[in-house]
Amino acid sequence: MSLSTRSFRLVRSLCWVTSLASTGLGAAAIGVACAPLTVATQGTSFEGGVFDGGVDAAAIDGGGGGEAGGEVCMPGDVTTYHSMYHPADIQPMACAGSSDLIAGFFQACLGSSASKADCDAFRDANSDCANCIVSPESAPKYGPIVDHGGFVTANVGGCIEVNVQNALDAGGAALGCAHDVQALEGCELAACEANCPVSDTASLAQFQTCSSSADDTGCSSFAAAAACTEPDAGDGVPAICLTSDFGAFYDEVVPLFCLPAPVHDAGMTAPPDAYPGD
Repeated sequence: MSLSTRSFRLVRSLCWVTSLASTGLGAAAIGVACAPLTVATQGTSFEGGVFDGGVDAAAIDGGGGGEAGGEVCMPGDVTTYHSMYHPADIQPMACAGSSDLIAGFFQACLGSSASKADCDAFRDANSDCANCIVSPESAPKYGPIVDHGGFVTANVGGCIEVNVQNALDAGGAALGCAHDVQALEGCELAACEANCPVSDTASLAQFQTCSSSADDTGCSSFAAAAACTEPDAGDGVPAICLTSDFGAFYDEVVPLFCLPAPVHDAGMTAPPDAYPGD
C-alpha cells in the first residue's frame, strides 16, 4: 500500500454550501464556495518542495493538465522537485490548557456542521489555538493539520516527530521516516496541486487519484523511501499517525501539539497515550 493511500486519505475539503438553508463541509454539489482556513503567503513560490500559490497547470513542465471536474487530471513533471522538512510546530499553551477549545475548533471548522462564519468567528476569538492547530502550506513549521487552500491534510511526519520526542527516545529510524513521509507528500503536492485544484469533493478525489499516479511515476523514489510506514518496516511509527480516521487523528494528535503534556503526581511527563482524546 502506497503512503498516499494512508496520508492523503486524511483530508477534509474546505468547501461550504452557499445555501442559507444548509451549511456543511465537503459539499460535492453546485453552489459551493471554498476558502482557506489560514492566510498563506501571497504570490507564487516553490517552497519546502511544494508549489505554493497561484500556479496553473501550464506553469509546470509536462503538466498533463485537465481542470478539476474534467475527465483527466494527470501529475505534472517533478524532476526539479526538492524536499525540505517542515519541523513540528509545538505550542503547548496555545489552546489555554483546555481540550474544549480543540473540540470547538473541529466543530466550527472541520465537523459535519462547520461553516465559514462559525470558523471565522472561532479564529477571531481564539487565534493562538487556531493557528497552532492549522498551519498554511507555506509555513516553515507545521502544526498537526496543514491547510492547502481547498483542503487540509494531517501532518503525518509531524505526528511521528512529536511522538518520538514525547517518548524521550532518540528514535532515529522513526524520525527519518517522518522526513521520508513529508518528502513524499511534498512530491505529490508538487505533481498534482496545480494540475488538480480542489474546489469540491469530486475534485478532491481527482487530486488523490493524481497523487497515487505520481507515486508510481515521478515520485516513485520518495514512495519507496516512505515504505518505512509499512507495519513490517520496524521503524516504530505510531499507529495513530497512520490512521485512516481523520477524527481519530485530530483527537489524539492535536493535543500533542497544542496542549501541555500531562504530568504524573511524581512530576514525570505522561507517555503519549495519556493525552486528551484517548
